[in-house]
Amino acid sequence: MYVSHFLLVTSFSDPWEDSNLASEMSEGRVGCVAGSVGDVLIVAGGDSGTDINATTTASVESYDPAQGQWCQECALPQPRAYAGTAFI
Repeated sequence: MYVSHFLLVTSFSDPWEDSNLASEMSEGRVGCVAGSVGDVLIVAGGDSGTDINATTTASVESYDPAQGQWCQECALPQPRAYAGTAFI
């Protein structure tokens, strides 16, 4: 199983309603790193799946909840999965 959606949860919403699903990322991934910068979610790297044929990606996407969409960002210098991250 891989992640292609993130759940948007507020204190006033039922997290299991379809209307709380963010739009789909350009590619599903597992083992990615994620963090927020201001109100924007950043997701980087990861594998395309968990099977033997999974590929590691260098792609980076950002999600702006105000716009309700994902945007492609500059790619990582090399593909990475299961890395650590910190945002300051």
